[in-house]
Amino acid sequence: MAHEHPRIGRAPAAGRRRRLTSGQATTEYALVFAAFLSVVLALGAVWAATRDGGLAGRAVESASHVLDGDFVSSLKDVLLF
Repeated sequence: MAHEHPRIGRAPAAGRRRRLTSGQATTEYALVFAAFLSVVLALGAVWAATRDGGLAGRAVESASHVLDGDFVSSLKDVLLF
């Protein structure tokens, strides 16, 4: 038994079958391209943040136990941690 098209009631012609799925490749390409572009932009943002040591500096500044140079208070801080 031949495959029946839901609206026509008979099998669609080869050209009609191609037109029904012609946008699928374009849609897949657009989705993959958008995902790739977002990965590239995210890597660029990470590179820009770490380029001059800004990210490491912010991490050290926000740490709860930063050694500030005073040996006695730093030692107390480390020992009481």
